[in-house]
Amino acid sequence: MRDMWIDIVIWCLVFSPVIVGIIWYKYLDYRGKKICEFRSMIAGLCLEYDIRHLQHEDIYQFMYSEQWFLNKYNYEQMLFSIKPLKLEYWYTKEELDKIYN
Repeated sequence: MRDMWIDIVIWCLVFSPVIVGIIWYKYLDYRGKKICEFRSMIAGLCLEYDIRHLQHEDIYQFMYSEQWFLNKYNYEQMLFSIKPLKLEYWYTKEELDKIYN
């Protein structure tokens, strides 16, 4: 009976890191796909902003929204963050007002 418990403990010690690793991999894979969708939505907002504002501003002084909005955070920062993938968690109210206006 004692040998059986030792076998169970050894099995748990050997395979629990593998199971944790698989779960971590699946989580990062899922979050990575969601980040791609989120960044694509942000890129769409930036394109709309640029189209609206390029018509009214001097093109030589214009700062594309990709520089100050999309590239504020990179993929890795979003991947390893615990923040939800919603704009209000990543950007300030002033930035959101600016991109929507």
